[in-house]
Amino acid sequence: MTGFFNWDFTVFKWINTGLSSDILDAVLPWMREPLFWVPLYVFILAFMFF
Repeated sequence: MTGFFNWDFTVFKWINTGLSSDILDAVLPWMREPLFWVPLYVFILAFMFF
């Protein structure tokens, strides 16, 4: 079981340090905001009813 935890920790470190992207670090906080998605919701509703 210890081997699994070592592997899990290694993969966790690799994902959080090795796979970072400056572009995504700038864009993703905006995508977390609920109002960011309002145009998409409006488009989907309009597509459904028209």
